[in-house]
Amino acid sequence: MTTNDKRYEMALLADAAYADLDWQVGQEIGGVTLRTLLTDGDDPRLTVAEANILVRNYTVVAECHSTLTGFDAPVFRDNRVAAGQPGRYVMAIQGSKDLVQDWFVADGLLTLVGEAIPQVASLRAFMAQLTTPSSQGGYGLLGLGDLIDVTGHPLGGHLVHSLASQYQGRVNQAYTFNGANNKIEALFLALRAGTAVLTGQETPYYPANVTNTIAEPGLEVVPGIATGLRIGDVVLHFIEDQT
Repeated sequence: MTTNDKRYEMALLADAAYADLDWQVGQEIGGVTLRTLLTDGDDPRLTVAEANILVRNYTVVAECHSTLTGFDAPVFRDNRVAAGQPGRYVMAIQGSKDLVQDWFVADGLLTLVGEAIPQVASLRAFMAQLTTPSSQGGYGLLGLGDLIDVTGHPLGGHLVHSLASQYQGRVNQAYTFNGANNKIEALFLALRAGTAVLTGQETPYYPANVTNTIAEPGLEVVPGIATGLRIGDVVLHFIEDQT
């Protein structure tokens, strides 16, 4: 798979996170059922052609839907990747959807203090579920040393930055698409980098496994400096001017 093909699939998965999947514990959603969930309803997320790309390669195996914080993130299994290999699972984090929990609370905190604190807490709890064995009440998807991919936009991109920064030993590749930045995590990375310099250790300022795709032209509001410093590399994609 080419780099562009990979980014395209990650963009589709980031959009698929907005679909109402209604996943239940122990359930796997794929095939015709997944395509229907992604393309039907009052607000279909993907075209049939786009959904078919995901249906051919992915199955939903877990989801967190927090009614308390608004955090929502399905986990897809990439059926082309062998068990235990990096990127077998992809967490797609939903962006702003709910008017109160997302737009007012999460986005407001992101702007004012630099982090969507309640949803970051839900993200951490979900990671704990994914890494806890099923015999102990978790989902048991990620064993010791297993690495997950993660994707999201715009609020979802902010949460991708949180995951990539806080779980560097668990993230294989991270992708954001016009994602909001993360003031808090960028500050911590800078402090860690400064400490490494003072102590003679070698620590990268930005994680090398984070790719931020920014669409041009247009005014950068969400992925701009207002939401903090950007973590990771930037790929600029030209889009046709809609004005």
